[in-house]
Amino acid sequence: MAQFLLTLAYNGTQFAGFQVQKNARTVQSVMQDAIEKLYGERLPVVGCSRTDAGVHARDYKLTYHADDRLKPERIPAALNAHLPDDIAVKAAAVVPDDFHVRHDVYEKEYEYVICNTPYRDPFSQNTAY
Repeated sequence: MAQFLLTLAYNGTQFAGFQVQKNARTVQSVMQDAIEKLYGERLPVVGCSRTDAGVHARDYKLTYHADDRLKPERIPAALNAHLPDDIAVKAAAVVPDDFHVRHDVYEKEYEYVICNTPYRDPFSQNTAY
């Protein structure tokens, strides 16, 4: 068994946040679905933080434990084949078993984008307030 650390990018417009919710599409549930297709069993995933509905991420981190039959460099392409267009795995790495993606973090960065123009900007739709 190994613990894998994934780096994700996602457009949160159609997500009800990170954490699994009944009757709502979440990042955690979509990732668990893809991981289940890859490994043949539903594995729990732990995210670096919870996010609200509609929040986007460029470098979101999550971990899961699985057998090590897949090398980390092959995991992004393998998972991306099972993921929808609004979420992608950018990178994968093996981390020590005692690493905790939320508790061992040393920095988080949040960016709030406000479109302050007198007209509607179609390029910032769904990515800016």
